[in-house]
Amino acid sequence: MGTQYTPTLALIEDDGPMRTFLTLNLGAKYNMQRYKSVEDFLEHRRERSNPDLIVSDFHMDELTAIDLIRHIRLVSDIAHTPILIISGDDDPSWRTQCLEAGANDCVSKPFDPIEISLRVKRLLDSENTTAVTL
Repeated sequence: MGTQYTPTLALIEDDGPMRTFLTLNLGAKYNMQRYKSVEDFLEHRRERSNPDLIVSDFHMDELTAIDLIRHIRLVSDIAHTPILIISGDDDPSWRTQCLEAGANDCVSKPFDPIEISLRVKRLLDSENTTAVTL
């Protein structure tokens, strides 16, 4: 009997406590690649296997989630990787910006751990990664 495949998530989050929270909530089901910034991800991602899903915070220091999404959609080996963006921003325009740039889903902080887990599962299970925001 073969081993079951465990999907890999690339988590890009500059806030240490949030990175830990997401790792604790998702790490039991998925292999986690953790990055502290978009720059960190772009610099080191080729050293690791391609992720099955990218989860990123919207607000970062230098490069934002919009920069990340645009870059990923142009890189052939990961261009079709689903992207989930999270943000604590009160202005709802961040969702529109992310979806227009090519994100597959967005979720606002604070979020229920079950909600983020279901969204990740849906994106990984979906053959059609059409943008859906609940």
